[in-house]
Amino acid sequence: MKLADIIKKLPEIRIRKGDSNLEVSYIQSDTRKLSVNDIFVLPEGQNEHYANFINSALTSGIKNILIGPGHIKIPGIEKFDTILETDSYLGDVHGKLAHLLAGSPS
Repeated sequence: MKLADIIKKLPEIRIRKGDSNLEVSYIQSDTRKLSVNDIFVLPEGQNEHYANFINSALTSGIKNILIGPGHIKIPGIEKFDTILETDSYLGDVHGKLAHLLAGSPS
């Protein structure tokens, strides 16, 4: 699904950096499960591990990240080609986006 379509359906997400024509496959918070076209979302409440998560995602070739308020200042975020941002609780947005990318199964 294109980012432009995602943003139309989930207006709580905005593009901070990147191309709205990007095709996205899925969203993951576990760096071990990421594929190249996925969006990585920083796990909530894991602040002390953010540098490790970011390095792991970048090492895996991941280029897309979803961040919450204040995360833009975390070192390494700027290395992602696409940065999506939300002011909402990341866990909620992660769930909504996963549901959307899975074809709204429920």
